[in-house]
Amino acid sequence: MQPLPMHRQTGLTLVELLIGMALGLFVAGGALALFLGELQTSRRLLLEARLSHDLRVAADLLARDLRRAGHWGVSTTSDASANPHGAIQLDDASSEGGFRRVQYSFDQPDNSKPLVAAFAQTDHKLTLQIGGGGRQELTDPAVVRVTQLAITPTDTHLSLAALCPAACATPDAPHTCPTLVLRRYDIVLRAQATAEPSLQREVRTTVHVRNQPWSGTCPGA
Repeated sequence: MQPLPMHRQTGLTLVELLIGMALGLFVAGGALALFLGELQTSRRLLLEARLSHDLRVAADLLARDLRRAGHWGVSTTSDASANPHGAIQLDDASSEGGFRRVQYSFDQPDNSKPLVAAFAQTDHKLTLQIGGGGRQELTDPAVVRVTQLAITPTDTHLSLAALCPAACATPDAPHTCPTLVLRRYDIVLRAQATAEPSLQREVRTTVHVRNQPWSGTCPGA
């Protein structure tokens, strides 16, 4: 009787198959973790860019509009000291310093009609109110959450006595010297991303108001 022929075992054993599957899952898990990390980084960079852009646009709009405060259409033909738009009103003082609301007026350049405007931090938004209309949101609360608006004024009084033909500061009338008030406003706007509060940005800008008030006259003027 002839012995049965021996056949060699081919393929993988169960242990080898399990080891291969475990190694494959480990490699796939590492690749997935790397992909998720890159996705999270890209998302954060996108949020950071959107936050910085929206914050800069809002700050530039505030600075550009505040710069024309006090514009008076007839200032070239009238006494500038009688400018009805000379005052800039600051309200809602912050415990951190500065004010959270600024209101001013000016003559519109196209028709010289007076207009009142006000910027404010309201419910974590930067808003603009023009005339008697409602508040317009300048920032999207779904993307940007404004945490601080601080407006700090600085007035510098510049004497114009040297321009008078005669001395104006005399013991009898020391207050008649003409004086120009240079107004500067330092603005701090701080916000955080609504979707990721740990992502915060801050913008600082300085506004020099173009229409400066002045008072006093030269002797005999």
